[in-house]
Amino acid sequence: MLKEQLGAGNERFFKADTIQELSTRIGIVPVNMMYTLNHYNALCEKGEDTDLCKSPENLVSMKEDPWYAVKAYMSYFGTVGGVGTDEHGAVLDGEGHAIPGLYAADETFNHNMFNLTYPGGFSLGECLVFDHEAGMNAVNYAAK
Repeated sequence: MLKEQLGAGNERFFKADTIQELSTRIGIVPVNMMYTLNHYNALCEKGEDTDLCKSPENLVSMKEDPWYAVKAYMSYFGTVGGVGTDEHGAVLDGEGHAIPGLYAADETFNHNMFNLTYPGGFSLGECLVFDHEAGMNAVNYAAK
């Protein structure tokens, strides 16, 4: 697909002989791209991603040209409404009482937060906070 799209002149696909050329073409300051690439390759050589915790078997250094980039657009969908939860992530029954041992995370519980609307990117912070809260409470419940 990459070769096909490059050959067709698709403006979302890029190829360059050097990382500096590629970074310029895609609008990234070349020194920043080189720093990031060198840092990533150092993590690969170390065999441990201390930044993002990527699995060691997936750490593949990037040192050979040519270089490619694809301009990708985010698309998403999600639950509109979800289930009712309390501030700890516990799923509520029809009476508003927490169901023991049942927790919801991510956008499955946005009913309380956004009232049957889809918030798009606004829900990312909510997910980070409440996923952790629901997860920790589920772990604590399971440990009892």
